[in-house]
Amino acid sequence: MRTLLVGGTGFSDMDYLQDVRRETVRTPFGGAVLYLGTLDGMESGFLARHGMEHDRLAPQVNYRANIWAAHELGFQAIIGTSAVASLRDEIGVGDLVLPDQLVDLSKHRDDSFFLRSANMTYPFSRPLRELVLATAREAGIPLHDGATYLTVEGPRYETAAEIRLFQRWGMDVVGMTNGTEAALCRELGICYVTIALVTNMGAGLSAEGPDLQRHREVTQANLPRYKQLAIASLAAALRAEKMDCES
Repeated sequence: MRTLLVGGTGFSDMDYLQDVRRETVRTPFGGAVLYLGTLDGMESGFLARHGMEHDRLAPQVNYRANIWAAHELGFQAIIGTSAVASLRDEIGVGDLVLPDQLVDLSKHRDDSFFLRSANMTYPFSRPLRELVLATAREAGIPLHDGATYLTVEGPRYETAAEIRLFQRWGMDVVGMTNGTEAALCRELGICYVTIALVTNMGAGLSAEGPDLQRHREVTQANLPRYKQLAIASLAAALRAEKMDCES
């Protein structure tokens, strides 16, 4: 199944791809840049969500152009990576999480192509989640199976009071990107999951507050196993038959 890897904060290395070429795709929503190549002889690609220099904050990302371009290039599935804050003591800094639900509180996003009303009961592809979980088990990489991902607008971080409220709502992790990507992928019939790395505890839950530089540092410190899981999952998805992305 033709699968694209979308890199989040701190995740931009493409040394796993061979014969890499830069592709600029013009879409009805603007341009998008993807890097196409092969992995184990299978066609794949990489998209830097925030740009290769991380010069676009979460609300500035052109999500519609990115996802439309992926669809136009024939990608049937997307595995995303993202940095999140944890709202639960049992999900610690440096942990990897595979969300199974989301709540979207973003406010100013272009989050639809207005092609259809998409079924978002299960926002992350369940077959693709099972593939990532099986890959993690086989590689012996600890991975939290299931979490509710709360999408906030950004670029500001949350207040301590907001974090307490989100905890009472039953949220598990909070980030700024995946709700938008999940909705757009579902509308186009693209399977979508995200492998999240906890880079900090939510505001007010620890002495260290959220900070972009801290996100990058934690990502780099955990990059070997994070990258191992993402690339192994990408390879497994490329070998897989087409999945039912509505389930």
